[in-house]
Amino acid sequence: MNHWVETAIQLLTKSLHPIPQELNEIDWKSGLSDKSERLAQHISAFTNYPNGGYLAFGIGNNGSPMPLGKNEMDTVVQKLGNIARNNLAQPVGIEHAVTDYKGYPVLFIRIPEHTDKPVHLRGSDIFDSYKRSAGQTVRLSRHEVKQLIAI
Repeated sequence: MNHWVETAIQLLTKSLHPIPQELNEIDWKSGLSDKSERLAQHISAFTNYPNGGYLAFGIGNNGSPMPLGKNEMDTVVQKLGNIARNNLAQPVGIEHAVTDYKGYPVLFIRIPEHTDKPVHLRGSDIFDSYKRSAGQTVRLSRHEVKQLIAI
């Protein structure tokens, strides 16, 4: 098993117990959104976050299991891979793994931290960059963008 899968499982467990709440490092997904721009924002946020982060497909908004079938998982991997390569100013390589979590399959997508920050949406200016804050994906402020550039 990849070392990052163990980290993703630990983060999922931490986010689900004792009270379910998403963390900056992991975002639950019950299925694939048809909003490519929003998915690109999530990828941007994780690439701009220290050590990156994970999308956990098969977990509902309330933290309950919502398993996906193999075809759905394949579609998720293909679509997110395309978005990571084509919808961001800097192409991002993602990894994926399916693992059993308490009797249910969960598809983890690992989005690594990018060395060239901030990663922003293609076709937009550098201020169309995102971050994770309080378990949510939000736009970076102009000041935060300038800080990332300075680093």
